[in-house]
Amino acid sequence: MATARLQEELLQAGWQIKNEALQALCKEAGNDPTSTRARVSKVLLNADLGEVGGPRLPENVNRAGKGLLKGRFVLQLVSSQDISRASGSSEGGGGGGGSRVLLLK
Repeated sequence: MATARLQEELLQAGWQIKNEALQALCKEAGNDPTSTRARVSKVLLNADLGEVGGPRLPENVNRAGKGLLKGRFVLQLVSSQDISRASGSSEGGGGGGGSRVLLLK
């Protein structure tokens, strides 16, 4: 599968991958187009997007109005924290109803 075509397919699925990284992944995967797509997708799910990914969100995303982002975006979370309850709260965490607020980094 041509690297440019695969890169376009990945972009439509929300992935922004550096050209050099994608070429290296395709080279490792071999010549079979189906195998290449499947192998690259599998590797990307376990990859550090800081190393293989390019910028995907606009710089002003925090100040942007509703509707600025169109399409799909693959983002990688480094950590998450439940900030809906005080850290010393005696209430049980985990199960149960109630809403939660998560801080995603």
